[in-house]
Amino acid sequence: QPMHFQKFQTLILLYIFYSMPKDEAQICAANELYNRGWYYHKEARQWFTRIPNMEPLVKTPTYERGSYAFFDQGNWETVRKDNFVLHYELVEKRPSLPSASQIVR
Repeated sequence: QPMHFQKFQTLILLYIFYSMPKDEAQICAANELYNRGWYYHKEARQWFTRIPNMEPLVKTPTYERGSYAFFDQGNWETVRKDNFVLHYELVEKRPSLPSASQIVR
């Protein structure tokens, strides 16, 4: 039920993502995080978002450099990284939500 995920706080979505691997709930949580401007870094294996009201210092077709907030699941906190070079190829694509016909109860 992806609609329910809109009601959850971001920390709850992150908890669901990390605590329910390979579960439909993990995909729904990831989708809602993308809706809120969070992205998954494949190499760092962390969720991140741009710092609000701060444009990237450099932006090219393949990367950007700027300030981001990374969620550190080990310490359960958001850590700011300035002058971080973000290569777009390392950003996971938005997950595909399962259709109602794919969900087996």
